[in-house]
Amino acid sequence: MKCLIIDDDALMRDMISHFAAKVDFIDYCIQCENASDALNLMAIEKFDLMFLDIEMPEISGMDLLRNLPQAIPVIIITSSPDFALESYNYQVVDYLLKPITFARFHKAVQKVYKKEPAPLPKLTPRPEEIFIKDGHNLVKLVLKDVLHVEAVSNYVSFKTATKSYLALMSLQKLEDSLPDNFVRIHRSFMVNINRIDRVEGNTVFIGDVPLPISSSYKDKLLKRLNLLI
Repeated sequence: MKCLIIDDDALMRDMISHFAAKVDFIDYCIQCENASDALNLMAIEKFDLMFLDIEMPEISGMDLLRNLPQAIPVIIITSSPDFALESYNYQVVDYLLKPITFARFHKAVQKVYKKEPAPLPKLTPRPEEIFIKDGHNLVKLVLKDVLHVEAVSNYVSFKTATKSYLALMSLQKLEDSLPDNFVRIHRSFMVNINRIDRVEGNTVFIGDVPLPISSSYKDKLLKRLNLLI
């Protein structure tokens, strides 16, 4: 988290910076001795948390709260409890009365940290084409052209309408790498569900080619097909 400390007391700013340096999820703190400097800084940089003194000259902490240019969680730091009620009308997550202990400081920043949304997982797009080593050659396969994949001993055979390609790899490893339209139907077979013509009992047909469906994979296959029943 990136934090902004606004307090006209230099010792208090240094103490908050010292406390923040002990917290592993706080990346750094920038200090401002008045609200005017803070407003100028917030106009060009975004912060995740603000530590704000209420009683400051010229522009008070309450005035700053009423005119914040960005939505930001605020922890009030003050020697007076008089502003506590009004401050909670704004984005104040805690109200710390001086003198402040590290334990109380840590409890306050934990409130902000726990409210932060978890980062979304980074999704790696599945490929539309892959290269495989077929003998001594690297061959490009356009995956939409692959009809099915078959495990043959320690190899995998990719079947297209016109040709087969043999690559040294496991079907299990390949299953984790192919797009979602490739579905396992048997311990030795995967099919491109976009190329299935029909299903009869425990057999998939791609054109006139029959492929077996084992019972352990049939439910998964049926869930992936667009069944209108």
